Amino acid sequence: MRWPDAIVSRATAELGALYGKTGAGLSVEERARIIAGLHAEYLEAERLEEMLVRCAEDRGEIVWRRPRESPAAVLGVIQKA
Repeated sequence: MRWPDAIVSRATAELGALYGKTGAGLSVEERARIIAGLHAEYLEAERLEEMLVRCAEDRGEIVWRRPRESPAAVLGVIQKA
C-alpha cells in the first residue's frame, strides 16, 4: 500500500511543526546531555522512593523493595563528579 503524496506531505509538515527538527536529529553531545539528565532524574526518583520505604519501615510497615533498585539509592551513596 502506498500513501497518497498529499497525506505524506501533510503528516511530514505537521510532525515537523510539532517537533521542530527536520535535520539529522540530535547531535552526539545533545543526546549524551539528555541521557545524563534522565539518568540523574531517575536516580533522584529512586532516592525519593527509598526515603519513603524507610519512613514506612520506621512506622512498622513491611515494605518490599524492587529487585532492581539502584544500590546507590538504597545505600545513600552520592558520587562526586
